[in-house]
Amino acid sequence: MENSTDTPRQREQVERWVALADMHKFIFDWPDWQLQSSRQRKAGEASNQTDQFVLTVLLCDETGVSLEGLELRIFAWRDRPQEDATALLQIEDDGWTTIARLDCWPNSPHENKHWKKLSQAPQVCGTHVHLCADNARLGRMAFKPYENLPSAVATDSEPHSFRDMMRLIEMYFKIDGASKLPPPDWQGRLL
Repeated sequence: MENSTDTPRQREQVERWVALADMHKFIFDWPDWQLQSSRQRKAGEASNQTDQFVLTVLLCDETGVSLEGLELRIFAWRDRPQEDATALLQIEDDGWTTIARLDCWPNSPHENKHWKKLSQAPQVCGTHVHLCADNARLGRMAFKPYENLPSAVATDSEPHSFRDMMRLIEMYFKIDGASKLPPPDWQGRLL
């Protein structure tokens, strides 16, 4: 956390989050996808424009002990497979705070607000990952509940399928078994 204005308590908190993000994790349970509307529909708007599948996955350490307050949450559009899907590694901290994020097939590029300070590209097109360690260099202010993380880098490869996305989650979030999680039921279509 270079040049951060964080208090010692905030530095300790962010260091703990980096340690959790960097540790090898496992799937604690095998949940089902849930369908939710991300926002209120406008008159005449089709449900496929607002409905998302959400998968919330509890995690554990190598001994099988649940990592309380840490979860993987994956979002995918109901009628738009392989478009603008997101995976979040979140920690409970007065609400859910995202400590790492993977954006697959995004509709728009990510603008790195602190690209000069972090020696990153000012804009990232395509699939990208917001790594906890990179964002921790900005201090606690980078991790705002319900907001996107400011720093992102392109992934090593562009996923060609949902299974590829899950492999990226497994690799970047260090979650063993993530590639075996089931895909959502996109209107009964096989992908």
